[in-house]
Amino acid sequence: MCNYIYHGRHSFYTTVAGSPCFYSSLFDSHQEQLPEDTQGLCLFHSRELDWKRNNNFSYYFMLALSYMEEDSNFSEINFNECILVSDIVRKDQFVYSSGHEPKELRYVLSFEQTTFTKEVLFSCTTFIDYLYFYDCIFSKGLSCNEAVFNDNVFIHFCHFSDCTYLQWNTFLNGIELEDCVFENHTIFVENKIENILHINDCTFEQSVNFYKTKFKGINGKIKAFFKGYCDFKQTNFDAQMDFEDCVFDGTTDFVKTKFLKSVSFKHIKVSDIILFKGDNKEKRIFSDIVDFEVRKKDITGKIIFQNANFNQISKISKQKLEILEKKGFVEVGSGCLKYRNTFQKHIKVSPNQRGLILDIAQTFASYFSRNESFSLGVEIIEKNNKEAILVYFTDENIDYQVFIQRIFKQENNLWDFIKSPIDIDTNDQNNSSFVEGIDSLDSKIHLLFSMFRLGLQSLKGKQEAEKLLDSICFSDENKDIKYSTIQEITQKFIIIFGNNNTVIEDVNHSKISIGS
Repeated sequence: MCNYIYHGRHSFYTTVAGSPCFYSSLFDSHQEQLPEDTQGLCLFHSRELDWKRNNNFSYYFMLALSYMEEDSNFSEINFNECILVSDIVRKDQFVYSSGHEPKELRYVLSFEQTTFTKEVLFSCTTFIDYLYFYDCIFSKGLSCNEAVFNDNVFIHFCHFSDCTYLQWNTFLNGIELEDCVFENHTIFVENKIENILHINDCTFEQSVNFYKTKFKGINGKIKAFFKGYCDFKQTNFDAQMDFEDCVFDGTTDFVKTKFLKSVSFKHIKVSDIILFKGDNKEKRIFSDIVDFEVRKKDITGKIIFQNANFNQISKISKQKLEILEKKGFVEVGSGCLKYRNTFQKHIKVSPNQRGLILDIAQTFASYFSRNESFSLGVEIIEKNNKEAILVYFTDENIDYQVFIQRIFKQENNLWDFIKSPIDIDTNDQNNSSFVEGIDSLDSKIHLLFSMFRLGLQSLKGKQEAEKLLDSICFSDENKDIKYSTIQEITQKFIIIFGNNNTVIEDVNHSKISIGS
């Protein structure tokens, strides 16, 4: 009689903590004797792997399975807390869809064309060898929780009629699900997977939950039909991931999901909401390159991004998503970084001043783009009653420090430009310098008027004007001088417009004729 005592750590399976091993009595009832090792442990609980193989483990394992299937006293097929091996050696023909050729003979524990009429339990079970399920039917479900799989796991062409529980397991050499149908809810929670994760041509009729599963390996591929709710919350993908030809018919949540390597979504179909949402503005979703190869005809629901590194999305993919955004099929929400390089400024102003802030900032962005080899954009990404978050951005692939240095450089040039006169040779209008002068003049007029509008706020008090000035001040250096400059510009404009003059005089007394 086996002296193993069950731990029964979880309530989700029926093995009671403190109960003795039942396999010996099961075999005795069928006039079969189950081998025991020198420690008094039966073939299923013994830790002596070679001894288990030498004592025809596979034969006794299949006998135990058939006994529990046929015995009305057993409501389930129970291999909880067992250490399962195989003594059958076969060529490694059940390879991952990565296409590697079989190279060696391996121990394989396989189930082929088997129908399980009772729930199958593998909780807290250790699988030593290669595990293969082919063309099997799980009529009453599968419960595999806190198990350890030391070798490859393949589940091909299987049908799960009832709920499937695969939770808190460790897959040390990967798992592949191929051409499987899950009729009921599937719980794939907090698993740890190394090496390979492949889900190919599988259908999930009801909800499927991958919550907090961690995958670290070579690559991962998911190609599936998700008909119900799909939960990837807090899933950790530390490998290149490909979601290819997936159909998302129900709401799908990639919330606080970590894509630590590149990820692609190729030819996905979305008929409900699919949400990509980072934890917060400091922990945005997407850490590496993201590709969305989406087609307009395949998106009838909506793809939503919140707290996402939208700038990690490839240029072509971003263009496709922007087209879909205009048609209402994509929403780029709060906390998203749309561009490769960004510089944020928090401006503490009231809501009615945001239009002026954006106009002043766009003036600087236009000046910057005119004088640099790449364009600078600006937008307000978030606002409340007390402040607005202003973001200067570029999608050019340049070093971030170079980007910042050029912003500071062009800010200094901006103030010099405002205060310096422009000479235009009106006698030689064919000269290229004349054309350049006209362009500069047009830009200068725009700048002067923007500074004038900013300066008008100084009439309400210095503090109010300095808040607005902060939108184009990237350091506190010479801030008082800059404030004095806009005051001077404002005073000149007030004098000019107050006299209904047709000549604008700038801060350096250069007269610019604008006609009568």
